[in-house]
Amino acid sequence: MSKFAEYARRYLPSEIAGTGTAIAAAYISKAMADSDVAAAYAATLGENIGFYGTMFAREFSSDRRSAIEDHGSYTLRDMFRTARNLFIEFGPAETADSIFTRPLTMGIGINRIAL
Repeated sequence: MSKFAEYARRYLPSEIAGTGTAIAAAYISKAMADSDVAAAYAATLGENIGFYGTMFAREFSSDRRSAIEDHGSYTLRDMFRTARNLFIEFGPAETADSIFTRPLTMGIGINRIAL
């Protein structure tokens, strides 16, 4: 499998979900508060929920299936291992991105497309 195909298989469903929830959250926030800043933070939160919700669901499902095949059950310890692995993959960089970078770029985008 090519690197692109591997990337697409792993991340594309989460990227699609994240984009959809970011747009929805921005529109809802803008309609309720009429604030570009609030819309930018809402879009960031919406994107995180869509992306990581999809990522967690897919990883938990895959890890559960593997654990059941290997040792017959998916325990709380296995669940924490899945969460830990995702945190290691995304946690530190995502924290900085969610607090600083993404709200700034979402705000710039919101001003460009004039929600």
